[in-house]
Amino acid sequence: MKNLKVFSILFFLCFSPSIFAQQEEKMESEFNSVFQSLSTGYFTGTLNGVLFLKNSRNIEVILDFQGTNSFLSIEKEDEEVYDKSYKNYKGTTTSGKTSIEYSTYASANALKIKTDEDEFEVSTIDGACDTSINGMDFYYKSEKDVEYLVLNVRKPIVLDNYNFLIMNEANSQKWEKIKREKGKTITLLPKSVLVFAIKR
Repeated sequence: MKNLKVFSILFFLCFSPSIFAQQEEKMESEFNSVFQSLSTGYFTGTLNGVLFLKNSRNIEVILDFQGTNSFLSIEKEDEEVYDKSYKNYKGTTTSGKTSIEYSTYASANALKIKTDEDEFEVSTIDGACDTSINGMDFYYKSEKDVEYLVLNVRKPIVLDNYNFLIMNEANSQKWEKIKREKGKTITLLPKSVLVFAIKR
């Protein structure tokens, strides 16, 4: 029954883009998850969906998620500047070769896609943490035992590997050189959709 509900959500998102266009201004600007008020916690679930990407060579790649394991890790924010915790949703593709991480903090969010060789990211978790990723809609639907987090991409979103490249480089003067020589981007394409089903 749960798989049927997830399939219904995916079908609705993939084949009803005009509905999202009409409701764009009404999307939630805050993360109204049942887990939002928690400071710590660890919850398991599944991940379904498909991501359409253009890689650094401008070749389209499809990442599929067919009931793979996922989890939500809630990590306490010691200073509680804008929020009491980070909510990190993680999962892998059906093949297990690529992992994904979606995080929220205050009114900001971030998305990471990790391969064996690289890590690409787009994030608004910085500064005031008062904006979310442009081009990605999100919403939550809850049942007694499960909460569904739906991520829907409505326009191209660029992710880069800059943070991954400079993570272990202490000399900030080298950062621009590293980005120029080894920097890469990928583009997340419209109609990509993910559904995290997390057990409460």
